[in-house]
Amino acid sequence: MRLESLVAVALAASVFGPARAHAEPRRVVVEDFVGPAAGSVRASVIRAFRGVDDVALVPRDEFYETQGRLGLGLTRPGEYVVAARELDVSAFVSGTVERGRGWRVQIQVRDGSSGEIVGQTSFAARRPRSLSTTLTRAAWRRLSSPLRTTSAPRVGAAPSAMGALENEAPPPPDLSRDDVEAGRVADLDPELFPDAEERAEDSAVDEELAGLFDPRFVSRTSPLEAHVGLRAINRGFRYIDDRSGMVRPYDMPLGPSLVLGAEWYPAGHFTNDAIAHLGVTASVEQSLFLTSAGPNGASYPTSESYLALGAKLRLPLGPSRVTIDAAIARHGFTVEAEHPRDPPPDIATVGYTHGRFGLGTRIAMGALQLTFDAAYLLVLDAGEIGESHWFPNTTAHGISAAIGFIYPLGDNFQLRGSLDGRVYLLDFHTTEDDANVVAGALDRFTGATVAVAWRIPPDLTD
Repeated sequence: MRLESLVAVALAASVFGPARAHAEPRRVVVEDFVGPAAGSVRASVIRAFRGVDDVALVPRDEFYETQGRLGLGLTRPGEYVVAARELDVSAFVSGTVERGRGWRVQIQVRDGSSGEIVGQTSFAARRPRSLSTTLTRAAWRRLSSPLRTTSAPRVGAAPSAMGALENEAPPPPDLSRDDVEAGRVADLDPELFPDAEERAEDSAVDEELAGLFDPRFVSRTSPLEAHVGLRAINRGFRYIDDRSGMVRPYDMPLGPSLVLGAEWYPAGHFTNDAIAHLGVTASVEQSLFLTSAGPNGASYPTSESYLALGAKLRLPLGPSRVTIDAAIARHGFTVEAEHPRDPPPDIATVGYTHGRFGLGTRIAMGALQLTFDAAYLLVLDAGEIGESHWFPNTTAHGISAAIGFIYPLGDNFQLRGSLDGRVYLLDFHTTEDDANVVAGALDRFTGATVAVAWRIPPDLTD
C-alpha cells in the first residue's frame, strides 16, 4: 500500500507540477529605454515577449507607482531588490539605443533577487525600422536564457534590503498621474495603446530627425567645408571685328585676389541618407591693390569681384564623388579714374550677372584628391558695357573650368590648389548706323589659387 501511494504522489507531481509553473510565469519589468528612437525600440521588445507562456509583463504604470511610492532611484542593486520584492518581479530588462553609422541597442537583464546584471546582448541595423523588425523576431530567443535564470526575492530578504537603503534612497520623484500618462504616450507603450506598432514606426522618423541633437552621431561625409586663400588673376579683353577702330583692348598681366568659399549640407549633421548630400554653397572673391596702366604713365584704380550663391548635389562614389551645382552669380571688373575730377578711362566696366550650371568630380588617389569642374554661364546682364553709350544690344554667355588638387593636413584641414579660367563671349548686335560698329568681344579671366580648407571630418572607419 505504501509503495502504491508513493507512485501515485510521483505521478501527480509529474502531471500537476508543470501546470503550476505554467500558471505562474515570471513577472518581468521592461524599463524605459534611453537614446534616439527609444520608445519604438522598447515597443519592439514588448512585442517579442508577447505570447511567451512563462513571462508576464508588469504594467508600466504599476512599476512607476511603486518606484515613486518607495522613493527608488534604481541606481543600485539593492533598490532593484526592493522594487522586485514589492512587485514580485523576477527580472528587469533595460536598453540603451545608440546611433552612429547605423542603429544599435544594448539590452541588459537584471535579476530581481540580487539586483545584479545576469545577461546582456546587442542588436544592430542600418535603419530604425530594420532594428525594430530584428528585435521583434529575435529578442526573446537571445534573452530567454538569462531571463530563465532570474527569480523574485525571498520574502525574508526585503527588510534587510530596505534597511540598507533607508539612508541612501533619494527623495521620491514627483510623478503625478499626468506625468505618468504623458510618459506612456510619449514612449508609445504597447501595453496601453493597441495601435502602438504603427505609431512607433511614425515616431521613429521623428526620432531620426531629432538625431540632429545627438552628439553620438557621426556623418559618413563632411556636412560642412569652408576655405580661404589667395588667387593670382589675369585678364585679357579683345574686341571682335572692330570696323570703327574706336575701341581698344585691355590686358592685366597679373594681380592678387582674396577668395572665400563654403559648402554646407544641413541634413548631413544628423543623417547619412540621400538628403545629407543636398547642400548650399557660397563663394566670394575680391581683388587686392590692383591698378591699370594708361597712356602717359597714368594709373587707374582697378577692381575685380565675384559673388555666387547656389545649391549643390553630391553623389559619393566611395572616397570619390561627382557633384551637380547651380548658382546665381555676379562677376564684375571696373577701371576707374584716379581722381574724381579726372576723365574716366576709355575702358568699359563689366558686371556679368549670370546663372551657373556646373558639373564636378573629386577622384581619390590615396590621400590625394584630384578635382575637375566645368560650368556653363548664362549671362543675364553684362553691366555697363551693355548700356546705351557702349553697346545697348549686348547679349553674352560663357564657360568656366578648373582643375586642382586637395591634400589633407590632418583630420580637419586641407591644402587646396587649382588653375581655372572663365571666358565670356559677347555679341553686340551692332548695325552700320551705330557709332561703334563692333561684332562682339571675348573676355578671358584666368587664375591660380592656393587655399586652406577647414571641414567637419566624416567617419570613414569600417
